[in-house]
Parts: sequence; structure tokens; C-alpha cells
Amino acid sequence: MRDWFTAAAERQALVSHQDEDDDLWGRMKLASLYCSQGKYELAEPLYVECLERQRRNLGADHLGTVSGMSNLAGLYKSQGRYQQAELLYTQCLAKLQSCLGADHPEALTSMSNLAGVYKSQGKYEEAEGLYLDCIGKRRASLGEDHPDTLTSMSNLAGLYKMQRKYEQAEPLFLLCVERLRSQLGEDHPDTLTSLNNLAGLYYSQGKYELAEPLYVLCLERRREKLGIDHPGTPTSMSNLAGVYKSQGKYEEAEGLYVECFQLFLSKLGADHPDTLTSMSNLAGLYKMQRKYEDAEPLYRQCLQLRRVKLGEDHPDTLTSMSNLGSLCFNEGKYEEAEELFRECAEKRRVKLGESHPDTLTSVKNLSVCLEAQGKVELLARPSLSL
Repeated sequence: MRDWFTAAAERQALVSHQDEDDDLWGRMKLASLYCSQGKYELAEPLYVECLERQRRNLGADHLGTVSGMSNLAGLYKSQGRYQQAELLYTQCLAKLQSCLGADHPEALTSMSNLAGVYKSQGKYEEAEGLYLDCIGKRRASLGEDHPDTLTSMSNLAGLYKMQRKYEQAEPLFLLCVERLRSQLGEDHPDTLTSLNNLAGLYYSQGKYELAEPLYVLCLERRREKLGIDHPGTPTSMSNLAGVYKSQGKYEEAEGLYVECFQLFLSKLGADHPDTLTSMSNLAGLYKMQRKYEDAEPLYRQCLQLRRVKLGEDHPDTLTSMSNLGSLCFNEGKYEEAEELFRECAEKRRVKLGESHPDTLTSVKNLSVCLEAQGKVELLARPSLSL
């Protein structure tokens, strides 16, 4: 059953207005609402329609049109349609730099958006260049301690973390925590986000004794300051549960994962991306404990819902495909595992490229599965190496 706010927003957007500007605004707000709910298939036609009307009424280079392009690009990124997002973000950046100048805050935000798409595609050099450029320009125009400058630093640190360049990421994360604490206070949401990022770095390095107290602190403060219904609170639960899982504290991890899943389920619905991520995390815990009978239905449901909700080629769908393949392999269901690994490897090759880390992981998974079945002759095939 849809909530009142969604229904009201739909009525506002779909009623015929005399003022076309109001009608356009209403549709954009509704599209934004759908995006926040993970209802990308409903948001897309609204964003496309709004952009077409902006181009027709305002012109291709009008700032309102560029904003519409950015909205649609953000949707494509959320859907994993990185090539389409990259094209739009590239056009946005060029238009904003031409109209407003390379150092304008809007142009720098667009630059950061494009860098994020590069990062998602594994184009790390291109992403790093843009992040560094953005940091330099924001430092010069806004200052070292401006929130936008610190956001750029955090983005660059996240890129280094993804590349396992931990020694480069840590000082940037620490600097963000220190400056946000001094400017905004211990309990500010941005400070807590920076603490969470630092904890995530330690977790990635296997430094659980450093990650755990930061995650605990972040969860406690988010519960107290933001409340249980704020999205950041269940996210903190999930992060802490991940540390517990890695430490073998399965009971503590399960309690948090279940609570997190139930919160997302009740607030966002069964097919929201955050709910599905939470479902996958719980399944992963059961898999680690070899509770395959508990993990399998969750993995299968997650894959099915992601296929319907996000599409066959979305990165999250392919992650679910890989997870289910791994579970089937552990259960000795080699034929199904092979089918899932092969499909995942091929789609990641097309979607992300042959050299992307996720593609290489899929190829390795398929190789191990073939070897376990004694299909040695298939290991030498060019299609396997992609």
C-alpha cells in the first residue's frame, strides 16, 4: 500500500496545471521521490520527459536543462547504466565550464559526479585526475576547511581505498574526521559519515580492532541523534555486523543484520535496493556459517528481485548472481554454479570491461568451477579468458 506522501506527490505531478513551470517542477519532484524509493523504472520516463521539455522551452545550454541532464545521469548511474551516465555527465561538465567557468561550484560538482562514474567503471586514472583537479580548485576558491573541499578529499580517499592504496587513503580520511569534528562537532551527520568512512578503511585492511569501536560509536550516535528511522542508522548496524561477522561473532552479527533487514523492509519495501543489500548481507552470514538452507532462499529471492527491479545487467544483479553461484558451488551444485558464473563473467565483461576487478573475479570463479568438474579442456578456451 502506497504511503500518503507518495500518493499526494503523484496527484500533484499528474494533475494538469495551467502553469507549465509548476507542472514541470511537480514531475521533477515526483521523479526525485521515486529515485529515493528505488523506483527507478517510474522515475526514468519523468526525467526524460522533463529534459525534453527543458531542451525545447529553454534551449540545450540553459542551466535548467543542464540540471535536468544531471538528474537523468544520476538515475542512469543508480541503474548501473554507466556509459549513458558518463555521456550525460561529460556534456553537463562541458556546458557548465563554458557558461559558468571551470572554478564555479556547479562545474566542480559536475566534475565530481563524472569522476564517480569513472570510479564505478574501474577507470581509476580518469577518476583520480578529476578528483585531484576538483580538490585543487575547491581549495583555491573555497578554502581547506570548506565542506565541499572535504567531500572531495573523502571521494579521493574512497577511490584509493577501492584500489587498495590504503597508505594514501588513510591520511585523507583522518584529515576529514579531524576537520569536521572541529567545525561541526562530534555528533554532526557529516562527522559521523567521516568516522564511518575511516572505520570502513580499517575494515578493508582487516584491522577489526580499530574498525569496531568506530562503528560502535557511529551507531550509538546515529541512534541517539538521528533516530532509528534515519537511513544512516541501519547502515551503521550493517557495517558493525560486517565487522562482527569477520571476527566470527556470528550471533552479534545476525542480530544486527536481522534488525537492519526488518527496518529497511518496513520503511522502504521488499524490492528497494537498500532492502535487497541487507537481505544479501544476511544471506552471506548464513553462507559463512554453512547454513546453506537459510542462505539459499535469500540469495535466490534477492537475485530475482534485482533482475526485475534493476535489470539483468545491473552491477548489483551481477553481484547476486555471483553470490548464488558461489553458494551453489559450495553445495556441490556445479552445473548451476557454472551457468551462473559464466553468465556473470560475460555480462561483466560487456558492462565493465575485460580488465575490471569484478570481471576478473568472475573469470576466476568460473575457472575454479570448471576445474572442480574436471573440465580441463575448457580452461584453455579463449572465451574463458575473455
